[in-house]
Amino acid sequence: MRTIRIYSAEQLTPDNRLELPKAAAQHIVQVLRMNTGGKITLFDGSGLEYDGTIETTTKMRVSVQLGAARPSVAESTLSLSLWH
Repeated sequence: MRTIRIYSAEQLTPDNRLELPKAAAQHIVQVLRMNTGGKITLFDGSGLEYDGTIETTTKMRVSVQLGAARPSVAESTLSLSLWH
């Protein structure tokens, strides 16, 4: 299953409710076609990421309930060797 990751310019805190920016909300609803209860991951550039559950959706608004914070893993777990 794919992980949907959304950046937030707003500082995130665990167990908080967040209204997504308009562009992110439109992407979630119109492109990804996600609904209430959908799971996403949010990050704010602090090195942490948060599990989120979509609470409400309209055409232009999405509110998300944040869960616990965990360290963000940005590096691939694949081993890569380059040969010349």
